[in-house]
Amino acid sequence: MDTLFKALSAIKIIPVVKLERAEDAVALATALIEGGIPAAEITFRTACAAEAIAAITAVYPQMLVGAGTVLTPAQADAAVAAGAKFIVSPGFNPNTVRHCINKGYTIIPGCTTAGEVECAIELGLTTLKFFPAEQSGGLAKIKALSAPFGQITWMPTGGIGLENLKSYLSFPKIIACGGSFMVKDEDIQGRRWDKITELCKQTIRLINGQPQQAQAAFSVPLFNQQKKPYDIVTMGEVLLRLSAPDSKRISECGSFRCDVGGSELNIAAGAAQLGLNSALITRLPYNDIGRMALYALKSAGVSDKLLSFDNSKSARLGLYFFESGVSPKKPKVVYDRANSSISSLTLSDIPETVYSQTRVFHTSGITLALDGVRNTAIEAIRRFKQGGALISLDVNYRAALWDEATAREVITGVLPLIDILFVSEETSRRMLGKTGTLEEIMRSYHTQYGTQLVATTARRVISPAEHSWSSKIYVAATDSFYTEAAYEHISVIDRIGSGDAYVAGALYGLLEKGKPQDIVSFGNAMTVLKCTINGDLPLISIDDVNILIAQRENGDVSEMNR
Repeated sequence: MDTLFKALSAIKIIPVVKLERAEDAVALATALIEGGIPAAEITFRTACAAEAIAAITAVYPQMLVGAGTVLTPAQADAAVAAGAKFIVSPGFNPNTVRHCINKGYTIIPGCTTAGEVECAIELGLTTLKFFPAEQSGGLAKIKALSAPFGQITWMPTGGIGLENLKSYLSFPKIIACGGSFMVKDEDIQGRRWDKITELCKQTIRLINGQPQQAQAAFSVPLFNQQKKPYDIVTMGEVLLRLSAPDSKRISECGSFRCDVGGSELNIAAGAAQLGLNSALITRLPYNDIGRMALYALKSAGVSDKLLSFDNSKSARLGLYFFESGVSPKKPKVVYDRANSSISSLTLSDIPETVYSQTRVFHTSGITLALDGVRNTAIEAIRRFKQGGALISLDVNYRAALWDEATAREVITGVLPLIDILFVSEETSRRMLGKTGTLEEIMRSYHTQYGTQLVATTARRVISPAEHSWSSKIYVAATDSFYTEAAYEHISVIDRIGSGDAYVAGALYGLLEKGKPQDIVSFGNAMTVLKCTINGDLPLISIDDVNILIAQRENGDVSEMNR
């Protein structure tokens, strides 16, 4: 038993696996081993668990294979008969634990309370599972339990990912962690063994304190890209915005101003206005409301070739209501987007050819927050990456759409695929748990995930009608930061979509100018100009941007462009 725990301690991370098909077991094991993790906990959440364990141990007898989610003595017997070297249970079931001890099986039962730990000690156990780790108090709770129970070592599982693994392993009473972030259900179902291998390698590099590397097979140059039919393709929901007029509150309005928008549409429109070939992947209702959105999209210069339409009786466009701020009252947004047409968007709606015809594919945390389209978006990211596109993500965390824990798990899961990252300092620190100076945080996205460019913006709100704006980018290739003096005293007509305008301008600076400082300058100028325009869409020409940048550089303070 001591030998087994020493082996667990040496590996430090145990993939927690749910297999639906026993025939995938050996391929999965191969992916784990090639990724540097010769271990797996095959959970008894499916009927084929014992068969999968037997298949793996027959081919890889030295692999450290255990059985997880073992709830009964019969399951424990079946697991060991199949070749499992250890048993893991989510909770402390005295009957199952005693059965395993009497049979000589190594069992690691789940314990999260002092009473459960005392019961485990009474039966002679010294290593316990802590599950679900994050939801049960995390590392702080383990440290608290370790004070009176110093003889116990732990294997926490649940809510552990690349963002917090090192913190857990830094505590000497933790011998290893369990995690499913490198063996997600969708990757196993899709038989994406190369992705699982790469995630395992990233995990081992993190454990060993080595810099993370971008996926070599997916390496795409950041600058000087070759021309393709699409400069930018975005993916996200088109929304109908209903704005309360004249600084009224939503609750007192009898009429609203109507505009079409949505983060990814705003970015595609801004890019198109600057002269880039842009397209939006989305799904619209096949009715007059959908046609209104279509006309707005086309009038902004965005290609409609990647749109699909929802013919169902329940087809609808998502809504959001906007109430402007009047100091000290902040602006307010109320969403009504449940079960909108984008929730039925699937990969079959996306032409296969577009993956290799795109220079930059962009989406946001808003899209990833939508349950109905999340898996489609994640797979689209992967396919565009394989097709040779740069992948751009604006984290754009919205508490109204999802909780921090879910957002953290999803975002960190896709970060290894991201080349260009837009993320605020607040989101980095709060939702993603980053610490250190801003520059240390920005650089960490490269060292941890391989991100090539990180952009962070800073808006200072003097009042709802007056803002200042600045931004900073980090370019990993040169390990350099770029910024410029903030725009001060911006007169704000409508702030909605100004962050999207920054992304459009920054991507234009990247693709058309090819210099880091231009990414900052064009992003900032687009933001400032958007603040002066009503509606979501940044209908700003390249001439508008060039004039503003030139005036700033020349110190032009004239009152009018003549």
